[in-house]
Amino acid sequence: MMQHVDEIQRIEIKKLYNTIDVSFDLTRDCTILIGENGIGKTTALKILQYLLEGNFVLLASITFDN
Repeated sequence: MMQHVDEIQRIEIKKLYNTIDVSFDLTRDCTILIGENGIGKTTALKILQYLLEGNFVLLASITFDN
């Protein structure tokens, strides 16, 4: 019997801090986020963490469209 496993394959955040669109693919065995300072790498990971934890108070403290 095959088990169904839900997994997050892609993260997309539109208008982070009203200016930046962030997206990254999680379907590979290893994902490394590389980019200039201030483009939203850490904040994108915090958004993912808050969603997975169900911490919508902290999620609401970050400015983004969707």
